[in-house]
Amino acid sequence: MKTLIAILSFFSLAFAAATPAAAQNFVHVHKGAISVFGASCNSVAVKVTARCVGGMTDLNGVVHVHLNQSAGQSNADVAAVGDGNSSVECDGTVRTIAVSLGGQPFINLGRATVSNITLTVGTTVLTETAHDIVIGFPVIEHMEQEDGGND
Repeated sequence: MKTLIAILSFFSLAFAAATPAAAQNFVHVHKGAISVFGASCNSVAVKVTARCVGGMTDLNGVVHVHLNQSAGQSNADVAAVGDGNSSVECDGTVRTIAVSLGGQPFINLGRATVSNITLTVGTTVLTETAHDIVIGFPVIEHMEQEDGGND
């Protein structure tokens, strides 16, 4: 009897170790963001990594980013606020997406605080804590003045 219990215990532990853990939803905003300046507004793309499991076919999640830039964080010395949304496919795969905060007239180079980032899947809402990011220009290889580019 003890042998049978030991064998069953061994197989149940082996089965549990071989069974993959259920994928968990998560969302994370990266430290860097890029800024594109236009004639009437500055657009910011915030890099976000998310994973979600929808449980239904063709269910997408929505990532929302809220950004605050104080005058002291901005190289232009002007305070600004921005919001943006992006969908993310909920198939359990880790996805990196860009959330555009377009149409914000004063977001500038410098630092900013992402005060709210959420991932909504159906009725489930996941929130990441606030932290600072850096807003800069996108760098194209060998386009800097040192490399003979048109800086």
